[in-house]
Amino acid sequence: MERIATGTRMRAIDAYTIENGIVPGDVLMERAGEGLTRHLLEIIEENGLTRCLILCGAGNNGGDGYVAARLLKQQGIEARLYSTADPSRLKGDALLNYKRYSALRGEVRCLKEEGMMEAFRRDCREAELIVDALLGTGIDREVGGTAKEVIDAVNEASPHAVIVAVDIPSGVGADNGRIYGTAVKANQTVTFQMNKFGMAAEPGRSCAGIVHVEDIGLSAALCAEDEGVVYRPDAEDAAAMLPQRRPDMNKGSAGKLLLLAGSPGMAGAAVLAARAAYRSGAGLVKVAAPPEVVQVLHTAVPEATALVLSGDPEEDFRKIESEMKQYDALAAGPGLGQSESAGKLVRQLLEYIEKPVVLDADGINLLAKDLKPLMERTGPLVLTPHPGEMGRLTGKSPGEVNRDRLQTVMDFTTGYPAVLLLKGAGTLIRGPGKDSRAWLNPTGNSGMATAGSGDVLTGIIGAFLATGLSAEESAVLGAYVHGLAGDLAADRFGEYSLMASDIAEGVSDALKLLIQSKT
Repeated sequence: MERIATGTRMRAIDAYTIENGIVPGDVLMERAGEGLTRHLLEIIEENGLTRCLILCGAGNNGGDGYVAARLLKQQGIEARLYSTADPSRLKGDALLNYKRYSALRGEVRCLKEEGMMEAFRRDCREAELIVDALLGTGIDREVGGTAKEVIDAVNEASPHAVIVAVDIPSGVGADNGRIYGTAVKANQTVTFQMNKFGMAAEPGRSCAGIVHVEDIGLSAALCAEDEGVVYRPDAEDAAAMLPQRRPDMNKGSAGKLLLLAGSPGMAGAAVLAARAAYRSGAGLVKVAAPPEVVQVLHTAVPEATALVLSGDPEEDFRKIESEMKQYDALAAGPGLGQSESAGKLVRQLLEYIEKPVVLDADGINLLAKDLKPLMERTGPLVLTPHPGEMGRLTGKSPGEVNRDRLQTVMDFTTGYPAVLLLKGAGTLIRGPGKDSRAWLNPTGNSGMATAGSGDVLTGIIGAFLATGLSAEESAVLGAYVHGLAGDLAADRFGEYSLMASDIAEGVSDALKLLIQSKT
């Protein structure tokens, strides 16, 4: 699995490494520049490029650019170097490497000087390779002024130019993946020590292109810690989490899931969740639903059994509580509706059912009206909100949730005893407590933004809970399998045409691939 760091964490490790004498700052910058130059030389040689342009800012990101310009010059490659900062403003290691470059008679064109911006735009249009060493990982506000002009010029460069960002594309937030007004759209990014969260999460991910990680020797002890780190699982990790199938298993030992889903007009949600649960390996799925849903269910998913609900929350609670003595996990929420009786039933189930629960969709909306059952929950619980539902849980707008998805997840799971799975482009998962790991799911595509996709995810996670996986494992594996099933379905139908039922059917192929990867 890949360990991905926030920009804040990497800057702290960088400072610790220097301040404690592990590696001097100028040596780190030289190593970064050397790693960058290796990749630039590969691009130049493979593509026969001659017209190279390097854009440097005032900070250490610009310093890396000066190192690369010097090393390229020593290899006989002259790059045009533009700086947004007057050399008199440079400090520390950036200033040192400006002087080293200048000592080789390297020319620096300052964009503050009259006429230089137009020259820069012209050079961008003619460049074959553009290196973005402008802003780095520290940006936390809207890009404006000269920086905005030069970023826009880079993005308007010749479509044939290869654009390489240094550490992170300028304008992308390293902690959150936000684009601060504008950002460089790179073909490749050379980053240092660890990948940055802002390039793994959208929309920053779409600006980074292919990411290359160069080890520059930052403190190994601090880099090994989990603080400020997000884990991105791969197929091998997902395969290792899969529950083992034994030759002597029966439907009872394979995992029994009770699914509370569906309401008049919303029978499809129950169907999708039940089908996905069976496709994910559950031995027995019983759906608790009103009679109208049960009628549809028997035709659509004949393998599922049913517990017919009356609509009276007290009576229905007693029925479900009794059934749960024989079942391993409960999945609740898809298509449930938001009636007062449904809300009362959900709150009672969270309070009294100690077995693992996954709560989604209307179940979350009902919970958001009164979080007391969540605060008092002692049994395993997975919540799977989309940004709108997350906003209802936290009192934020969906836009506020998406502006810093990672921080939203960190804050919520530190305060509430649940595994949280925040859906979206780059689904995030984290268990409760300040020391829990955060996970970023790598699978999935835009075609999965379709009605019923979340219902399928609920069924998958519910099945994994029923087979005995922990709440965190069920959420991480469930997100991976869900996204992989969507990717396989998109290969067949295309992202535009994808439906949730295609994802549910794709679960079989997804699991088959993971199982094959273990052999």
